[in-house]
Amino acid sequence: QEYYRFYALFNQTEDNDQPDERPTLPLYDAETKRRLQEFHGEIAKWEVRLAQDTPGFLDEFRNWVASRAQGEQWETIEPSALTSEKGTVLARLSDGSNLATNVAATRETYFVKTRLTSAGVTGVRLEALPHDELPEKGPGHAGGNFVLNEFSASFTPDEAKPVIARTVRIELPGANRMLSLAEVQVWSQGTNAALKAATKQSSTDYAGPPELAVDGNTDGHYDRAKSTTHTRAEKDPWWEVDLGRNVTVEKVTVWNRTDNNLANRLDGARLVALDERRAEVFSTVMTRAPATQETFALDGSRALKFVAASADYHQSEYHVEKAIDGSSAQKSGWAVGGELGRPHQAVFELSGAVGPGTVTFKLEHSFGDRQALGRFRLAVTRDQTPLRVLPRTLAESFADGPAYRNGGLGSVPLKEWFRKHAKSTAEVNEEIQGLKKKIAGLKSIPVPVMRELASEKKRSTRFLNKGSFLSPGETVEAGIPAAFGAWPEGAPLNRLGVVDWLFSPDNPLTARVAVNRYWAQLFGAGLVETEEDFGTQGQLPSHPELLDWLAVMFGSPRGGSNASADLALGWDMKALLKFIVTSATYQQSSQISAEALARDPKNRLLSRYPRRRLDAEMVRDQALAASGLLASKVGGPSVFPPQPDGLWKAAFNGERTYPTSQGTDRYRRGLYTVWRRTVPYPSMATFDAPSRETCTLRRLPTNTPLQAFVTLNDPVYVESAQALARRIVREGGKDTGARVRFGLSLVLSRVPTNEQERALVRLFESERAHYRERAEDARRLASEPLGALPDGWDPAEAAAWTVVANVLLNLDGVLSKG
Repeated sequence: QEYYRFYALFNQTEDNDQPDERPTLPLYDAETKRRLQEFHGEIAKWEVRLAQDTPGFLDEFRNWVASRAQGEQWETIEPSALTSEKGTVLARLSDGSNLATNVAATRETYFVKTRLTSAGVTGVRLEALPHDELPEKGPGHAGGNFVLNEFSASFTPDEAKPVIARTVRIELPGANRMLSLAEVQVWSQGTNAALKAATKQSSTDYAGPPELAVDGNTDGHYDRAKSTTHTRAEKDPWWEVDLGRNVTVEKVTVWNRTDNNLANRLDGARLVALDERRAEVFSTVMTRAPATQETFALDGSRALKFVAASADYHQSEYHVEKAIDGSSAQKSGWAVGGELGRPHQAVFELSGAVGPGTVTFKLEHSFGDRQALGRFRLAVTRDQTPLRVLPRTLAESFADGPAYRNGGLGSVPLKEWFRKHAKSTAEVNEEIQGLKKKIAGLKSIPVPVMRELASEKKRSTRFLNKGSFLSPGETVEAGIPAAFGAWPEGAPLNRLGVVDWLFSPDNPLTARVAVNRYWAQLFGAGLVETEEDFGTQGQLPSHPELLDWLAVMFGSPRGGSNASADLALGWDMKALLKFIVTSATYQQSSQISAEALARDPKNRLLSRYPRRRLDAEMVRDQALAASGLLASKVGGPSVFPPQPDGLWKAAFNGERTYPTSQGTDRYRRGLYTVWRRTVPYPSMATFDAPSRETCTLRRLPTNTPLQAFVTLNDPVYVESAQALARRIVREGGKDTGARVRFGLSLVLSRVPTNEQERALVRLFESERAHYRERAEDARRLASEPLGALPDGWDPAEAAAWTVVANVLLNLDGVLSKG
């Protein structure tokens, strides 16, 4: 039960089985912070200008208040057609509203067609209305709610003339062009007249005959769908479909090829319609090819553009602006959850006045779960003043009180609201919104954070019988195991309280464990050898008094009472490490006498410095550092340093290849190396790096011949040897002896012995003689994979120095510490 009590302290964070890493905190790098400050400064300047009561703004405001006082002029539309995509029945009611019944589909789209009898329509109002037959009285079908994911409209002017054509043709002007089409649909009276019709094209290649563009398959993936046409690379390729006779063509939909980023091959294509005499009756140019598909209206119709949207209410995160953002994504739409069973309205402002002609409104509900409007009414206006829905608090009091007399100038809230929507301030508002979009577009680094749940959302923690979540028991209160003392007085029962308890002077375990780990990093083994286990299954400390003393010193606040003022370190890790490495114990020689070996074979009495091999990451980093290749960059994503070829292909049945990093990423510290538990980085695994399948505090070292093969032959170490050889030649002096002394001093950090110098000079001379007779081998050894030798360098000499550098990097004194 104590386990679950302790778990309850950590069971109150927001990260609860989310598909992402929320909650996160957006952080910015230095350059992005500079731009952020710059944008905020510009916004502040524009907002000062926006706040000015210019004569033009005040006149516009008075006129708007006067028009509002007279009442808004809205004309309820009379639909000529009410239809739905999935079969929902739309019935016209006596008040001009429309009631949707028999909503069976989880996603539904309504179409409302009407005729505008005169010009000048500037906006559309959508009212979402309650009704007794709807769940919770509506206005939607999903428990009273709805999500309008997209509101759009198309317009056909009265003067539009129908296009009568027999042939639809796509031409691709230019030399050495290839034409590929997934599908071409020619719509006549709502039917695809091109389906299975006769087709031809300028040429055929890559198994792409012309009939594939009228087979009914719109999938543009060339290899997967095998339903895409393909011409040869030629001058002005073309494709066409013969409809058999003249038909009225309302629109043509062109589906493009979608694989391998080849969609832009269709850039600049011409869509042409020809009559029976092959006279051109329509043409347009696709300046930029569609990513998947694009529909071209031949009957003069066009999509209407809504430039603004406002509503009297919106559900959190479901703003009405999302209904005209061009996205039908599930969470991109307008909803009214929280205020169900009452009327709501939204107003959509057009980019320009339209009419007379025919308009078809499209109300798309793609959220699912039958989140469709239940009762709604559409109206249009020809008003030229800003079309915005007033917030309910302003709207309800608009006609009341003296604040709105004198042209509304007495109402500060009303004037400030209007300032953001007036035509006289449009330029300033556009500048501010543009800057805000730039701020939103700045790329931040989302850093996951542990955020505590609000008090009203706290979870209850249950005891799980036999550890099964299917068998919850009684509720438990948060707390710590009784064996670990009392909860600090005044500390909150949350994660912050856990911190207070962990670092309380009454809890010595934290400092003891921390000190033991740092000791192990420096000496190879902790005072308690089982670093991962301080319990009954772990070993006893070799020097208990020393461990206690170091723990008290480390955990005592500076100026506190548990240690002298000079020795209290206040949890300062750097001070602790400095204290240990400057001690006489750490600075002992690693040489061992026969007497010490017999008495203390495992060095538990600290009779000498514990000589040991470097960890896997350190072996690689040291080779890169000595050669001058090690990159100093800090942070960032994992990298893919060189490794032997073919390992990933073998592990993943040839479906994946290892993407070796380029540039300085090849030489990042081992800390940043990408790690796959199925295919660990081989050289580090050979040097005892853990698999990371379980948490590992102690690495158990091994000595195997494979480790020598790695440092002699692995691409990383060969490249390091090449770079070290060039560094020795550049920086080591003019003669062989000086260069050998430089190389030895560089990797050993001490003055080399004469015997070491003579051995390496002999090695250099013999290897240089060997490679002078093998020029190609010399070139390869000195330059692959590092790159070509500098101008004027002798390949044989460079190869010989590469061999010497390889030996230097493999010295026991280089691979070992102490």
